[in-house]
Amino acid sequence: MVAIRGNVTEKSVYIFGAGGWGRVIFDVAYRMGLSIIGFLDQNPNSWNQIIFGKKVLGDESILFSNTLSIQSLVIAIGDNNRRKKISIELLQRSKQLELLNLIDPFTMVSTFSSVGVGVMILPGATIQAGSNIGNGVILNNACSIGHGSDVGNFCHISHGAHLGGEVRIGEGTLVGLNATILPGVKIGSWSIIGAGAVVTSDIPDRVVAVGIPARIVREIK
Repeated sequence: MVAIRGNVTEKSVYIFGAGGWGRVIFDVAYRMGLSIIGFLDQNPNSWNQIIFGKKVLGDESILFSNTLSIQSLVIAIGDNNRRKKISIELLQRSKQLELLNLIDPFTMVSTFSSVGVGVMILPGATIQAGSNIGNGVILNNACSIGHGSDVGNFCHISHGAHLGGEVRIGEGTLVGLNATILPGVKIGSWSIIGAGAVVTSDIPDRVVAVGIPARIVREIK
């Protein structure tokens, strides 16, 4: 992943993804004062649509038509696996791309935490001191990350989900709406924690866990 250059509020940015999540991210970017060029999407059926006054310009080929300047974008794809795939593919194709962090003005991000690249943090989210947020992570509305926790690359922590202190979340995991992860719990990579679950013990890679307390109900192939 590339580093972010300069003041984010001075950037002109493309939003990659014209679906529902793209609209959410457009709203955050707009309120941050970013200059939004337009949307990009791989679905030709979306091209030339107007969304909130901005056009769906085409697919990612537009990014590579100008090789003389840095192109800034946000990967507004809700699916964790697809967001990772697109992020890696685009960055491998050009060194002139940068993935911006979108951090809503109404969040609380500790000065003593670290945040990766291509991260989206929505209103009401809280990151406490000593926490580490990986690349391409979504922290949705009113979620909280307890002190000293690690959230792996391309995770999605959903609306109202809460991580206690010293929690570890592996790459690509989805923590569902209003789920609670108790302090010190470790959750593996590419797992799904169901909405409203309370996780009291460690969860391995590639499983679905639901309920109170959370129990594994199936594996993810």
